[in-house]
Amino acid sequence: MADGSQPQGMQSKSIHARVKNAGAPSEAQLAAINAYTLAALTAADVYVRTFAVAHNAIDRDNECFSSAVLADFARTLPGKGAYITHPGGWNGDGMPAEGRWFEATVETMSLDEARTLLREPGLLFPPTATQAEILMASSYFVREAGLDFVFRKIDAGIVGDVSIGFTGRGGTKPLEDAAGRELEAREWQTPQEALEASLVWIGAQQGARAIKQHNPNANPEPAMPTEKTPQEKTLDDLREKAAAAEGKAGKFDAVATAIGATLADDPAKAKLLIDAGDAYRKSLISQIVVADREAKRLGDDEATVAAATKDYDLMSTAGLERMAKAAEATVPKGGQLGASDPSAPKPSAGDANKAPGGFVGAQAKA
Repeated sequence: MADGSQPQGMQSKSIHARVKNAGAPSEAQLAAINAYTLAALTAADVYVRTFAVAHNAIDRDNECFSSAVLADFARTLPGKGAYITHPGGWNGDGMPAEGRWFEATVETMSLDEARTLLREPGLLFPPTATQAEILMASSYFVREAGLDFVFRKIDAGIVGDVSIGFTGRGGTKPLEDAAGRELEAREWQTPQEALEASLVWIGAQQGARAIKQHNPNANPEPAMPTEKTPQEKTLDDLREKAAAAEGKAGKFDAVATAIGATLADDPAKAKLLIDAGDAYRKSLISQIVVADREAKRLGDDEATVAAATKDYDLMSTAGLERMAKAAEATVPKGGQLGASDPSAPKPSAGDANKAPGGFVGAQAKA
């Protein structure tokens, strides 16, 4: 049905929605709502309703939606405006929407189940339809004094008709019966894009009922925890220990791969080599730090020395060897370098004459 008062190219279809339940969102709905907000909202901030927005039955305009069109609507309606005053109606004011549609899905059921849900026992479907398809969509509104009267009327079942506005780009084609004969009714074709959905006085798509949760099985109540038996607790303990052992085994395999199978089978020898390598690295770092202090590239205070030592410890052994060799070349023959520990006592003149040259005996405080 094209409404002449609507923007050019925009179509709308309306359904009647009866409402009974309170509009509090579930935890899942609140999470979906906050995906659209700029500030986090709580359940107390919003009023939520789920509507049967459209279906594949033949409506009052002798038209219906194809399965593909309903799928288009389910994909494109979330994020669009939910209006109190239909923007395409005679009194549309062009103002921003009061609410937003945040989720939509197409549900299938038997034709009789749909007639019961929509409370329309005489609802007609296309001759070839074997099941009903209903577009269920949820919208949220911010609770405020100016809209409380609307929410109360929705709860009372007085307000409830909704209309979906869409582009209508796919056009319509005649419906056919099982024998391929054209009928007077027509079916909307894809592609379509949902532009909005809003409350109206009555709609072309008759008989939809708004419900609190369109899929009762989507978010079932969590089961109450039950006390575990002693056997179950023992089994859980064994599983935790097995998982911990598996993690340790994985770490050992990684170490064995790194040091080789021979050393992995001789832990004592592996420790000796590791300690020797660690001591060698420390001696290299000590030489570099002392040279830096002597060349005034590094301060003598304990914090500065400790920070430099930590930085050099991140380097590879080969890199440390290159730096230590370069640093040694800058020291005068027979020169005396002070200890890298700023708190170490200063050597006397006599000691200086006895001290060996180079870096022998230099120590860095880690």
